[in-house]
Amino acid sequence: MSTPDALRQHLDILTAYLDTPGVDLNAILDVLLDDITEAVPSFLGLELTITVAGFSTTLTTMPAHLAPEARASLMLPLTHLTEGAAPDDSLILFAEHPRSFLDMARVVRTKLNLDDAGLVDRHLPPSVIDDGGTTADDFQDDRMINIGLGVLLDRGFPPEQAAAELARRARRHGGNLAAAAAELLDSL
Repeated sequence: MSTPDALRQHLDILTAYLDTPGVDLNAILDVLLDDITEAVPSFLGLELTITVAGFSTTLTTMPAHLAPEARASLMLPLTHLTEGAAPDDSLILFAEHPRSFLDMARVVRTKLNLDDAGLVDRHLPPSVIDDGGTTADDFQDDRMINIGLGVLLDRGFPPEQAAAELARRARRHGGNLAAAAAELLDSL
């Protein structure tokens, strides 16, 4: 499975912005996707939710049009994988075939000493509805806004002031937060 172009671009921006020598988020993601696809051939994509400075950000590798195809999921709470993870931080894997993650869940439960608390098939994405439902553009806008907020946080804005600053900048774009975030990223 390859990384969608939009996500690859966001990861490139994030990698460059973090300026962390030796860290290539695209390469890490590509290896992870390849490993999961090898273990679960009907793998469709993943959703990663992390919290930084009180703001939750979600990245997804699954295109919105594939969401209705997901019949299996595996949720991994990041609090069991890394220190400093917020309670809602998670990695959710999606697959087309029902019960695709049963074997992987068994291994995860054993390795991380987890109970069955809803790891498997309880976090399927909502179906995309044409009549006002969530669209791929909505997901793209949300990602752009989250990246823009991250830039402002890194520039020293406290979380509540970062949101207010992005809203202030959005007024120049008719209130469009995503456009304001894109303009902010273009200025880097």
